[in-house]
Amino acid sequence: MQLSIVIPVFNASELLIEVIDSVLDLSSEVQLEIILVFNGPKGHIGPEEVYPILRKTGIEFTILEETLADAPNARNIGLKKSKGDYVKFLDSDDIIRKEPTLNQILKLAHSNVDVTTSNHINLSPNNGSNGKFESISSRQFTTPLEGLASGAIGITSGAIFRRSSIQSLKWKVGLPCNQEKEFYLECFKNGLRFAHHPEPTFLKHSLEGSISESAGRTGVSLREVARFRLRLWRLYKTTASDRERAAMSKGLFGSLRSLEKSLALENMLLMGCILFSTALRPDQLSRKQCILLLLTSPFGYCLVMPLWQTFLAREKK
Repeated sequence: MQLSIVIPVFNASELLIEVIDSVLDLSSEVQLEIILVFNGPKGHIGPEEVYPILRKTGIEFTILEETLADAPNARNIGLKKSKGDYVKFLDSDDIIRKEPTLNQILKLAHSNVDVTTSNHINLSPNNGSNGKFESISSRQFTTPLEGLASGAIGITSGAIFRRSSIQSLKWKVGLPCNQEKEFYLECFKNGLRFAHHPEPTFLKHSLEGSISESAGRTGVSLREVARFRLRLWRLYKTTASDRERAAMSKGLFGSLRSLEKSLALENMLLMGCILFSTALRPDQLSRKQCILLLLTSPFGYCLVMPLWQTFLAREKK
């Protein structure tokens, strides 16, 4: 049983050495193949620092350098080069936890599923101190669609794939964010079977300027997330269960709340698309959302006015 670990490296910090060490810890229990794809600013650590560390381990490894600074492109290259029975895509600032990861591999190996996802421990700076604040992701789902809509599926470093099941799939190149969910949606559309492993299998760091934070939390990121949630709804709203529809609806309302913080025209377009595509109940809208839609919606006064009238009727009660 061989596990291929693909690591896109973008503006790597010294943490990359710790990440590699955590991967090497698995070698006592599983045959490893490590593929590092340097595809952007080197940062503090480059191929010349990593090569001697891996060479002395005797583990099979490949180090590649690409000019296109794009994580999905790097993952596609790594997947094509990989030879293992299973593949894990790992961000260069996420540290593997040995025992939970081995349990996750065994769960995949002894089941008929194609993908196992997992929880993680999120490490972020603790406000007001020099320490770290730890929070454990513990999301569960009953179906892949519910997992995708709720966010339980969608963290790159948390999944392990059966390589034969994803050989024909590709990560979508050029996306500033939401790359994992787009890839998992392709897996879902191609009939791959998912299982969730509840143990936190890695420590998630989000270092400024790293691959995890290269897109930032900008308006572009918010719009990409909203577009994805809207597309998910349009694809599956007629076939989804009540629980799945609830998860998708909750996600869309989350996007509405995020987008309404900006008066950008593109955000207003998306808000209108979400509202009219999903036929969300207008009495669930806030006063601010109704006013913004009334003033700026490109769908026109005639389309927005019924929402506003419903809101006013509710206010009079």
